[in-house]
Amino acid sequence: MKSLLSRFKEGLRKTTPTFYKAFSAVGGLFGSAKLDEQRLELLEEALYGADFGVETCDEIIAEIQQAFRKNKDLRGLDAANIGATVLRRVLAGAEGRWSPQPGKPAVVALIGVNGSGKTTTTAKLGKLWQDAGHKVVLGACDTFRAAANEQLKSWADRLDLELIASQHGADAAAVAYDAYSAAEHRAADILLLDTAGRLHNKTNLMQELKKNQTGFAKARPKCPTSLLARGRWQHRQQLH
Repeated sequence: MKSLLSRFKEGLRKTTPTFYKAFSAVGGLFGSAKLDEQRLELLEEALYGADFGVETCDEIIAEIQQAFRKNKDLRGLDAANIGATVLRRVLAGAEGRWSPQPGKPAVVALIGVNGSGKTTTTAKLGKLWQDAGHKVVLGACDTFRAAANEQLKSWADRLDLELIASQHGADAAAVAYDAYSAAEHRAADILLLDTAGRLHNKTNLMQELKKNQTGFAKARPKCPTSLLARGRWQHRQQLH
């Protein structure tokens, strides 16, 4: 089994290549090279450039600097271990457990601001539950962003998942209704809905979520529905 550090490094290499390259550029920071003030500065730039989030970056940097003050022989591998420990602490309790509720199909709608990874997460969850033996259908309900359908379709084709979509600018609630009807007809276990990026103060887009649920209620009054907030990884069950 891979160590936490190995998985940490592999994840960074896959998802944030600029971050991993930045570490490599400072003399093998993940290896045996000693840290110094210049490398610490480059590390700080790399963390912020990788979009880890300001609070998380500050916490990682503060702990590495504190360790460096106590031990001037601190090496890159030590810094990586500190980073992994901080990330494990920050993410503790955020993993979330979810399983389909009685009644098919269960509906999971991914919500969040633009750029938080909803479309990619929709595909990842689809693959995860498909591998677990569930029949999964995807619904492309982000009809606001021009490239959203194409992005989700690309994932669906690669993962051999069925996708229900419409044209750009279509009514998202109508797409959600059609996706639910298709999933029910195909006896799917789970329907995953990718939705448009929205802020809580955008009234029209927030009302769109209510419209989606109204559509589900018409299709099936006891349709089990969850909203999964991408980024915070919190979900609420049975939203009606």
